[in-house]
Amino acid sequence: MVNITRSAPLTLLGRLHPDTACDPAGNASQRNLVHIWNNLHILPRITNAATLTVARPHGQQFGNTDFKAYNIDFENRAANYSISQALVGSFSYANVSFYGCTFASWQDTWYAGHGAYSYAVDSIIYGQTD
Repeated sequence: MVNITRSAPLTLLGRLHPDTACDPAGNASQRNLVHIWNNLHILPRITNAATLTVARPHGQQFGNTDFKAYNIDFENRAANYSISQALVGSFSYANVSFYGCTFASWQDTWYAGHGAYSYAVDSIIYGQTD
């Protein structure tokens, strides 16, 4: 799990597969070489099981002002069926943008909460129960 509470701008750079990077009709999930995943879902003692969380630090008004990720696959592999909330992305009080990324889960894949501004370009977001 990746938890971003830094308020200054931050960029995560992935890497493209050299054989499929220039194929405009290629499957985006096969272009990226960087994969970030977990296999947790919401349980009574686990309140946030998101693979990627961008939120404000405790005591601050706002979280990250400019978070960007390029060419990274984010996945929550909690189950191959809807068992409970198994978020891939959880964003609150932050500005987030994604370019060429993939977000995959089974339930509640993408959560843009209070004060969150999210933007996705050339990206894929999918889940079973959303």
